[in-house]
Parts: sequence; C-alpha cells; structure tokens
Amino acid sequence: MLPAKLSINAWTGPGTQVSAEVNAEDALRWSVRAKFPAAGRKLGPEIEAPEQQWWHEQHGWGVVLPEPADGAWSHEDKAWARDAPPAVQRLVQHRLGEPYRPAPVFRFDPALPDNYLRRYFPDGTKSEPKIGQDIGLSGKNSVPRYLLIVADPEAVPWRIQYALAQSHHVGRLDLDDEGLSNYVDALLSDWADCDADPQSATVWSVDLQLDADITREMRRTIAHPVYKLLNGDTEIGAGVDYLSDDRAVVTELVSSLRRGPALVVTTSHGKTSPIDEARRDELAASLGVLVDCQDHFVDGAALDGWDPNGAIWYAHACCSAGCDHGTKYKGLLTAGDYATTVVEAVAALPAQVAPLPASLLGRPKPLRAFIGQVEPTFDWTLRDELNRQPLTTAITKALYNRLYQPWPVGFAFDPYFRSVGELYTQWVKLKDRIDEGADERIILPDAARVRLTAVDRESLVVLGDPTATLPPLPSKRGV
Repeated sequence: MLPAKLSINAWTGPGTQVSAEVNAEDALRWSVRAKFPAAGRKLGPEIEAPEQQWWHEQHGWGVVLPEPADGAWSHEDKAWARDAPPAVQRLVQHRLGEPYRPAPVFRFDPALPDNYLRRYFPDGTKSEPKIGQDIGLSGKNSVPRYLLIVADPEAVPWRIQYALAQSHHVGRLDLDDEGLSNYVDALLSDWADCDADPQSATVWSVDLQLDADITREMRRTIAHPVYKLLNGDTEIGAGVDYLSDDRAVVTELVSSLRRGPALVVTTSHGKTSPIDEARRDELAASLGVLVDCQDHFVDGAALDGWDPNGAIWYAHACCSAGCDHGTKYKGLLTAGDYATTVVEAVAALPAQVAPLPASLLGRPKPLRAFIGQVEPTFDWTLRDELNRQPLTTAITKALYNRLYQPWPVGFAFDPYFRSVGELYTQWVKLKDRIDEGADERIILPDAARVRLTAVDRESLVVLGDPTATLPPLPSKRGV
C-alpha cells in the first residue's frame, strides 16, 4: 500500500515538518512514468585482483572531464588534460605508476548517450567506450574501475555520476583552483600532513522526538546502528563520541571534531530555505547545511578554523551533497503541499555541489571524502513497511565493516550503489507485468516503492577521490 504521507529530511524553519500528502492516483502513475536510466554492469567471472587495489591494471584509476568548448585543443592536449587546471594535470601525471602514466582522461559530451564516454589519444585517434563493459587500463576501450569527475554538475551532470556508480567507483571534485590544489597535494602525498585518528569517531544525530519526523527514523536506522558497531570495536569503542538528544547541537559537534576523528557520521535535516523565488541566491549559498536540534546550522562559518585532517564524513541530510536542476519526484507528491513546494524550489536552482563539502574538501588539510545526498531522502525508504526491518544495512556496513578494512570509499559503498541497478531491474519487471495485463491495483504500489527507493539511493554520492581510505587502525597497519 502507498503511505498517505511522505516526509523528507529538509529544513525550512524552526518547528517545520516538511511532508506532503501522497496523491494516490498520480503517484501510482508516477511509479511507471519514466525511462530506464543509463547504467552498465557487466556480469562475468570474478576479477582475480582484489577490487580494492585501484592501482592494478585490472581495475585502474582515471579522470572524467567535460569536453572543452574551445575546439582549439588537440587530441594530445585533451589526452593530457592540458585544458584542465594545473592541479588536475599534476594528478593525471603522477597518480598512477609506470607504465600507466599519464592516467587515462575521459570526456563527457552531451551529444553522446549517457552510458558512453570519449577518450582522446596523443596519436590523434579517439575511442567512445561504453561504461561498465571493459574495466581496467589495458585497452583503448577500457574504462578504469575508479573514476574521479573533476567538474561542476552543470558541466558533467549528476546523472552521469549516478550511471557510473552502478558499475564503477566514482567520486567528484568541484573546487576552485586553490581548493583543488590543496586536495590534489594531499591525495598525491597520501595525506602525509593529515593525522586524523582512526581510533576516534564522531556520530552526531538529531532526533526531534517526534514520531512523524524523519530525524527519529534516521537516528534509529543509521546513526545508532553505526554507533553500536563502533562502540563494540575493541580499538575504537572508547574513542567514539555519540551526540544525540540535547547534545545534537553545533557547539557539541565542533568540540567533538576538534578531537581529530577519522570518521564523522551525521544524520539531520538539511537546510532548504528560503524557498521564495526572490531569494534563490540565498538558498543556493546555504543549501544542505546541517541543522541541529535547536535550528542552528553546521555551515562553513561554524567550522571555521577546523582542519578536517583527512577525515571521511557521511552526512545523511537533504541536499547535503548538493542539488540537481529538476527533480525525479515530480508527480509523486500532491501539488501544492509543503514538501512539494520545497522540492520544486530546490529543483529550480542550477545543479550544484553544496557549499559545506566544497569548503571542507578544499581546505589546506582537507577531508578525504564526503558522502551525502543530492536530493532529499524519504522516510518510506529507510524501513520495510511490512516487517519494519531497516533498509540501511548497506550504509552501516560501508561505514564500519568496509571502511575500517581500510577499503577505498568508492569500493566500501559499492553494495549500496549496486543495489540501484537491481532495484531498477525490479521496476522494469513490474512495468512489464502491467503491459502483460496484471492488476494495476496490486502492481503500481510496488512499482512506486521500488522506483522511489532506487531514485533515493542513486542520489547518494561520493565527493572526493573514490580511492580515499581511512587511516588504518593499529591492527591493520602493515597488513
């Protein structure tokens, strides 16, 4: 059954709950009114080299850039990323060892289908490989498993990152030249000047103590399970700081961050106000900043003077990673309801990376990675409606079981991203059943749930390099 109402983790002012009635008739049609998204995951034998070995030729690492608007660049220039900022050129030259340097550079061209990239070669040739088909560094049509998009989401759209994430481990950097240089310096030095403590972690979770509010569900299904895993670890337990209830405030978070934790996990609303059209610039400038239990903001000013020191930050909040121009939720919520108005106001902005992660990834001692959402998440996707089982196990396992191996952040979240393709496959099968004449009253609610979960999950993105790993725990050093 469709729920009567959906809530999202967006914040527009003190005491507001951003929810909307579900228009049953329209929402059921929304559930099957879309094209299957571009993706590409190749089934086949297990790759012999461990997938976390990003430097191995069977996996590899590369850069995705926009096709330059200026046609004066030669094939060799584009193969060597000479149209990109100096920091990117430095990264391409030095990220991989011989004989794979310079690292492969791929181009997004809007004239190509979304599941294709373009690669130029110094000899004047080019290729247009399909993503997810030939993984590695060995051939002209190969695409590395690990990809770093260096572009704003207007130049290389979020939908490309979503498609890539189903078969590759992908991250994004959208920074000014100084921030990009800071991040590349840290990455190439393997974070030599950063000393985030792997035995220290911060879990900060706003719970507004309202059963109808999504913050309670986020605490119960994400923050608290992660805390329990960290607290039960013999190397981390005493070093995990769990901030919720009246401790879920900006001042407590800042104090905890100054301890130098390697992992930061936050669940809260994300700021999505003001929503009136005349103040859209103000909305863009503060989009997605975290909101504490007293309606104060975790923004760049609140964290001024804090060195991320190579930490990894997971932020489950509306638009914590940014926004897209337009929304896939059109037709799901009742027109004119409050959540619908909020979603439409954000969707009217140009596609962008949120200001908080951009600030933290560009500092002199930057974050290794920030994992957040491009659109809001819904309460319906956090827990199974029949047995009330949390649907967030892949997140909690990524944040503890996989990141602390330590495995690259892109690889750590791979099961979560891989599930997107599986959900879309379920959705197509449900659409096929309708075409075959099955009872729509039974099929359409399932189609709505599956499609909403797929859209919700694919909007979680990695900002930063997908090869970034936590510093190892003492028991993992030298392993």
